[in-house]
Amino acid sequence: LPALPAQLDALGDVEQQALQQRLDVQAARTELEGLQGSLGLTRATRLVNVLDLGALRTSESGKPPEIGYEISIEIPLFDWGEARVAKAEAIYLQGAHKLAGAVLD
Repeated sequence: LPALPAQLDALGDVEQQALQQRLDVQAARTELEGLQGSLGLTRATRLVNVLDLGALRTSESGKPPEIGYEISIEIPLFDWGEARVAKAEAIYLQGAHKLAGAVLD
């Protein structure tokens, strides 16, 4: 066997290095980044159902088909998307607590 070294090599911040190399912490961090993007998308598109645009084709027997476009505008009187945003925020906070738990473990 080789001889033991006279002194140990100086390691930097071992705890920080261990946190960066743990796979469960990396997976939780990646999941949290995805949840953060999902939360931002939910906030940005909370009123998407306000405007619908589509193609329309109707046909009745004995008449030529009618082809055109249809625009529908919905006025959100009661649903402003708060429930979807609250759900996305709760899921994001769950991911943040999961990451914190993995770091503490």
